[in-house]
Amino acid sequence: MSADTPPWETRQMCGKNWQWVSLFKVQLLISPRPHATMAHFTVSPQSSQIALKSECSGYITPDSVELEIYAGGSDQPLGLITLTSSQIEDHIQKDTHVRKIASLPSIREQTQILTLSFHVAKAEDTQDEDLLVLTESACQSLGSDLDKLGLLCRAGDAFQSRFSSTNSLTDINNAIKMYEAANSLTLQDHKDKINVIKTLAQFHSARFTKMGDSDDIDKAISFQQQILLLLPHDEEANRGRILHSLGGLLMCRSRYTNDEADISETIITLKKAQNLTPTSDSLLPFILRNLGSSFQIRYQKLKNTDDITHSIDVLRTATSLLSEDHPDLPYFLSNLGAPLISRFLIQGNLADVDESASFAQKAADMLAVDHPDRPIMLSNLASSFVHRFRKTKNIVDIDKAISLRRQAITLMHVDHVDMPSILCNLGNAYLRRFEQTGASFDIDEAISIHRDGVQLFPANHVELVGKLFDQRNLLLRRLRRTHQSEDLEEAIAILERAVSLKSLHHSYISDQLQALRMLKGELHTLAKYDDEIREKNLRLDVMLAGDEEIPAIRNELGLLYFLSFCLTGELEDIEASKDNLKSCVNLTLADDAALPTHHDELGSISLRKFRFTGDEVDIEDAFFSCEQSIYFTPKNDEKLCERVDRLVYLFLLPLDTAPSSMRLAITARWKALDEYLASLSAENASVLSERLGRSLLLRFQRLDDMEDANRAITMYNKALYYNVTPIRLAKLGEAYFRRFQRTGAVSDIENAIATQQRAVDQATEDDPFMPRILNPLGISFLHLFKLKGNRLDLHEAIRLQRKAVDLSRSDHLLLSSLGSSLLRLAELSGNLKDLDESISLQQEASIRSRT
Repeated sequence: MSADTPPWETRQMCGKNWQWVSLFKVQLLISPRPHATMAHFTVSPQSSQIALKSECSGYITPDSVELEIYAGGSDQPLGLITLTSSQIEDHIQKDTHVRKIASLPSIREQTQILTLSFHVAKAEDTQDEDLLVLTESACQSLGSDLDKLGLLCRAGDAFQSRFSSTNSLTDINNAIKMYEAANSLTLQDHKDKINVIKTLAQFHSARFTKMGDSDDIDKAISFQQQILLLLPHDEEANRGRILHSLGGLLMCRSRYTNDEADISETIITLKKAQNLTPTSDSLLPFILRNLGSSFQIRYQKLKNTDDITHSIDVLRTATSLLSEDHPDLPYFLSNLGAPLISRFLIQGNLADVDESASFAQKAADMLAVDHPDRPIMLSNLASSFVHRFRKTKNIVDIDKAISLRRQAITLMHVDHVDMPSILCNLGNAYLRRFEQTGASFDIDEAISIHRDGVQLFPANHVELVGKLFDQRNLLLRRLRRTHQSEDLEEAIAILERAVSLKSLHHSYISDQLQALRMLKGELHTLAKYDDEIREKNLRLDVMLAGDEEIPAIRNELGLLYFLSFCLTGELEDIEASKDNLKSCVNLTLADDAALPTHHDELGSISLRKFRFTGDEVDIEDAFFSCEQSIYFTPKNDEKLCERVDRLVYLFLLPLDTAPSSMRLAITARWKALDEYLASLSAENASVLSERLGRSLLLRFQRLDDMEDANRAITMYNKALYYNVTPIRLAKLGEAYFRRFQRTGAVSDIENAIATQQRAVDQATEDDPFMPRILNPLGISFLHLFKLKGNRLDLHEAIRLQRKAVDLSRSDHLLLSSLGSSLLRLAELSGNLKDLDESISLQQEASIRSRT
């Protein structure tokens, strides 16, 4: 809700500069001169002449009067005045240093009251709170909520207008305060309700941009969602614009959260906005720009490469809709660079990063040298060179990136909202060069500059925790070279601060902090690992390709890097561990007896790295290594079952709270399981299938997920396909029985009995598992009796269970099962003999269970 405001200008009066502040509709200039206050009042056409002091100038038209006002005979200006047609009813002396008019509430003409609206001019050297005091005083003096609403909204606009010039947190806070008060005065069906909450959303978004507090973006989103609910039918044409605003806010929040629902809702919302917006509407390119950027954000979270393709295509379309001289074209070009870099990181095609750099350069060139956004474009251009350097290792690229970011910082005002981020990015660029050159200067500069950036972030900024963690990583990189405790102490202090802040990663940060505290007593151990790593890398540097010692050294390096990771928690350590172990596997011959062990190690490290990063490549590598380990293990090797269980563990990783990358990877492995089983020997395939079935059945009993029961039955059937044994038949029967307990399906209990009977028929009388095959079959007959009521089934249950007890009288579970069946028979027949035997068996079972 914005007022018609006079042009911004500064007037020199009595030695002070006075600047218009947008407040109300009609102008009021408060002069520091002691003899006059000028105003422009709107009055009714019927008003009579207002009594004026003779020397005052003024004129009257049928619609208005412009005049200089005194309290009769007074030389002091008036603060609060109420005028009638013939006299001044009241006046309040105001501070002569700061001229604040509290209100001009009305001109009374007979019984008619007309409310005044006005602008206020304020001296530039007055305090920030003057406008707030003025507005609050005015609110206290006005009578109706309608008057207060208009005053509050215009006051909020004034503070926001000044915020856009001063970037003062006080101004935007006061703007929000005014509109919150206005919002409390408007009911849901008030004609101005939508405008009020729309403005609140804009102000909270502006404060989020400045301060980065997640509460502001949450409130902005909530207000935009309220607008959609309140939008009347005759304003449906505006729904697309509102959805666009909401989508932009959701996109902004999704950058800083791990909630996949946020980015999904963002894309859905922006697609709705797109569908409601005509192709000729000038808003359409902006909707498409946000939609394309949202696909890029979703790729960063879910790593689905289709999102990168969608992002590039949509952003190209959005950019093509703008003319070459459109003022927003630089920002569209800059947005298009991000998904191109992401595709470059996936495919390694330098054409993508070069095109990204070209767009960033064009965007920067289109902005004037003194444009406030030009430093951002230069920093984006620097990012392209950083990523190019990581591919080419050409020192010229990283030097260019550092130069561009230094140039951006030189052009940027210290209070610019992006200054902290650009400083941190410059520090990271020095880190990249350090990784190439090993120069102490580079790591020292990286730490110093990054530290300066971190110190500029507001206390509750959503990026602060991540930047603190980056600073910790920089310090640890230098620590690995010097092993000086000062860097470790600073890293600990940084994480202690991070733990105290609101973060989605609080638990992880706490774990890292604990690891660093423990490292204080292990610095000598870390130094030992680093020395060994350095020595082995030097050996590799002088070895010729094909040297038979290389696989062993790579293996040793991989394990050393992992031990270092366990001490430091640094991503670079576990990445180096995995890279060296992978190299070891690739260099080891297929007939080498150590190959399965090397695959075991690589699989374990890949899984550990996945838990650290959530990268789907790591979980896929963990599966592949476990599968290869089994493939190369002889069928009579005692480690086969252990390796099979490791693979089973991967298949059964809990998915309820797992990242989508893990869910997708495991689902894909289940779909490819038949193909993998076919690649194994029959023995190995049957062992894997049986152990998968057993684990799934156990998990079904614990979690009651029908999918586990169904898969358990499938896996036991696969195991039987490769090799039929009585115990496997019995286990398949148990799986059918467990599913029957859940579903009550007759087919399940009938399948259980049929399968268990096959197990009995296949087993020999001296089979040590015979009692455990007979008893489950008896239990299944007992449940069939309960289901259908046929006493023959109960008698068959007792017969089978007696036989099981006769074969293994010492098993208390068999005794108890027979006792339960006899109790059921006694209840039906009334035969005390059956009851006595049931009691005796239960007593014996109880005694044996304790021995």
